[in-house]
Parts: sequence; C-alpha cells; structure tokens
Amino acid sequence: MEIQHNEVKGASSKIVLVKLGVSVFFLFFIYIIWSATSHLTHQLKLASDNSLAIHHLEVEHKNGVQEWKNLLLRSENQASLNKNWQEFELKHQAIRDLVKDIIEVNEVQRITDPLWIFISMHDKNFEKYKAAKELLVANGMQARLQADAIVFGIDRPLVEQLEKSAVAMQEEQNNVNDRVAGVMSGQIGQYLIVLALISLLLIWMPKW
Repeated sequence: MEIQHNEVKGASSKIVLVKLGVSVFFLFFIYIIWSATSHLTHQLKLASDNSLAIHHLEVEHKNGVQEWKNLLLRSENQASLNKNWQEFELKHQAIRDLVKDIIEVNEVQRITDPLWIFISMHDKNFEKYKAAKELLVANGMQARLQADAIVFGIDRPLVEQLEKSAVAMQEEQNNVNDRVAGVMSGQIGQYLIVLALISLLLIWMPKW
C-alpha cells in the first residue's frame, strides 16, 4: 500500500512539473507575441506620426509665406514693420524647429535628406527676406513692390523638397504595412498554432 502511495505521489509530482513547464512555455509564447505586436504597433504609430508631421510642416510653411504677405499689407510705419517682422522671425524659427524634430525621429535617408536641404534653403531665403525688409526700412512702405520682388518665387523649391520627403514617408509607411502583413500571416500565425497545441495538451493531459 505504501509503495502504491509513493508511486501515485511520484506520478503526481511529475505531472505537476510537466504542467508547470507547459505553463511557462505558454507564457513565453504569449510574451513573444506581445513583443512582436508591440514593436509593429510602434512602427505603425511612428509612420503615421511622420505623415501627420510632414503635412503639418507643409501647412506651416505656407503660413510662413503668408506671414510675409501680412507684413507687406499690415505695416504702415516703422513701428508696425518691426512688430510684423518679429512675428515673421518667430514663424521662421518655428518652422525650422519643426523640421529638426522630424529629422530627429527618422533614420531613413530618403526622408531626411530633403529636409536637410529644406533647412539650408530656408535659412538662405530668410537672408533674402531680411534684405527685403531692410529695403522697406530704408525707403519706407512705398517700396512694397520692390521688396516683394526680391523674394518672389524663392519658396517654391522648398515646397519641392517637402514633397520629396512626403513621398518617401508614404513609401516607408507602405513598407511598414507590408512588413506587418507578413508578420501577421507568418510568424504570429505560427505562434498561435503552437499556443493552440499547448492548450489542447493542457486540456487532454491525464488528471493523475
């Protein structure tokens, strides 16, 4: 009787260890799936945020050009010219900071190269705007047309650089979507099959 009791006890200990091992294996695969989906979710969010950021940058750049038009329309004397120029300077810096923020979170050269070019051209254009403003200071607001002629059309090449970056971002987002689809139909699908087999094993394991 004692031997039989020991055998039952030993068998029970073994099954407990087996169940424990299966449970650990089960939790390990849950972690792998969570890790894979978490990484993919992060990539998708980053791609989506980038698209929103470049769109916002395009809008802000248009607003920056409009700030110059506002300066020409609203400046009636030296005081109002100085006030409107300060607003134009602030918009210029805000756009520059926004571009740097986008660059910092991107490692894809097809995205960042046009943005670096944008920054360089944007800074050079600012010097031309400054020269136009100095013309107004020297000659008064009656020199509006001459001042505007100095900067006429200089922002169009910047728009082209933003468009290049936006296209690269869209291509990168499409690549991320393709990778997500591949993982979902491949690796994660295999993990789910393994989890299903483990679940069946736990259900049908003898209850000793």
